[in-house]
Amino acid sequence: MIVNATLAGRRVEFGNLSYIETSGRSASRQRGYIAMRLPARLPRMVIIKRESPYFPLTIPFFPHSNAAVDVGQGRAFRLYVPDGAEFIARALFTPETTRLFARLAKRYSMEIVGDTILLTRFRPVSTGSTRQWRRQLGDMTDLAAAVNRSTVWQLMRRQPKRFVQRLPEIRLHFMSRSPMLAAFFILGVILAFIVLSILAIILYKELT
Repeated sequence: MIVNATLAGRRVEFGNLSYIETSGRSASRQRGYIAMRLPARLPRMVIIKRESPYFPLTIPFFPHSNAAVDVGQGRAFRLYVPDGAEFIARALFTPETTRLFARLAKRYSMEIVGDTILLTRFRPVSTGSTRQWRRQLGDMTDLAAAVNRSTVWQLMRRQPKRFVQRLPEIRLHFMSRSPMLAAFFILGVILAFIVLSILAIILYKELT
């Protein structure tokens, strides 16, 4: 079910996505999303709680740590942006906005893609309880008000016409998602090297 609303002048869509997870056993999963239209396009940004299991929706791997930007958020969340867009992120994330995103990061993974901010979570959004709806509407009303107050839009108007399109993609690094995943990957490389070395020795002996 999809629900459309206008909050503080911003268009907002609430919905649920169903998908099949195929790692190990195949299982049907559902993820809720909220999409809010922004006044203009912004550089790509990923906002996610530290050590969060909520994987961003529109990128294949976790962002590289070198793409992280400090906007005074402490340990509340991590902010990733493309090279060259750091000054835009700092203009958007004022102290007040940073506190708001710190609260939202407890419940959502967030991405800014073009002129849309996308908030996702691993539970239904558009078919939740009355209490959940009140909380979601309150979150989005606060976010819409922060978007409307931001001075980042004046800054974006002063940028070259194709500024956003010319920015590189956020650097990704699949091993940064989990130290355990990194350990297994390194172990796999070592084992593969050992096996190839043994095969090379056997082949050498057979040929000589």
